[in-house]
Amino acid sequence: MKYIVSLLLIATFLSCSTKNKSLILTKASKTVNKALSTFPFELRDDNQLYIKVKVNEIDSLIFIIDTGASSYVVVDSIARNKLKLKFDGEDINVGATSTSIVKSSSNNKIEIGNINIKNLTLYSIPYENVDFDGIIGCEFFINYVVSINYDRGTIKLYDPKTFKYSGNKRKIEVKMDEGVPLIKSSFMVKDSLFNGWFMLDTGADDKVSFNTPAVKKLNLEEELRIVGSSTSRDSNGELYKSPLGLIKEIKISNYSFYNVIAALSNAQEGSQISEEYVGAFGNVVLNKMNIIYDLANDCLYLEPKFFQ
Repeated sequence: MKYIVSLLLIATFLSCSTKNKSLILTKASKTVNKALSTFPFELRDDNQLYIKVKVNEIDSLIFIIDTGASSYVVVDSIARNKLKLKFDGEDINVGATSTSIVKSSSNNKIEIGNINIKNLTLYSIPYENVDFDGIIGCEFFINYVVSINYDRGTIKLYDPKTFKYSGNKRKIEVKMDEGVPLIKSSFMVKDSLFNGWFMLDTGADDKVSFNTPAVKKLNLEEELRIVGSSTSRDSNGELYKSPLGLIKEIKISNYSFYNVIAALSNAQEGSQISEEYVGAFGNVVLNKMNIIYDLANDCLYLEPKFFQ
């Protein structure tokens, strides 16, 4: 299931476009690359990253790390019943294939690892029958260098002002669009090579998806071998069905993926009608690499996994 909030989640692929003026309560790191916090995540069978957080005074809530969302989100039933949030605003939530008006609550706090964030706006989304309590979107990534190590199942946070990359991989340019990260990649359709911007969406449980404009422009439903279809539910609860096509090759930096099954959007609304990027890489692709997100400096680094 794809959970996208704003552009946005487009965003990313969110639109809770209101910026949180969060107060980050951490001690400045005087040592280069000394982690401000290290905490575990669980990569479940749905290929999404789950962590435990504390919101206000309620501990051990389960949140998804979602680079495809731009803001902090709480499941509506949790927001109303468990957290008893006071709603004092509203915004537009742009899901994958639909949009809706959602409630917001200001002046909250959240603890992630040993990081405390105050004056936080939370958006309430009416997810149904889900096994998580909320979503941590890219607003969090802007404040830290976030190293996601799929080998170890850990996330490390660094100060973007002092972080210095010490590996041997080249810096990859990141372009932010409506609060979510895009990188340039190439893909092969039959014998033709195309380049374009793709969103990085750790909150998506698929491999690759193509937005409606790209599907139409490249005539992908005719040019690709259709191998099936998938049914997903976007963040507004709308079900949508996408044909699945076989992409010969997709290249991300110096990593190549062959015979990749991609969802081909036919959406008429929502983030998947964006022309700002071709499509999105879901966590089935992203978890094949260890990724260091330095979005404050408009870049990231891809490291090979030790265990494949």
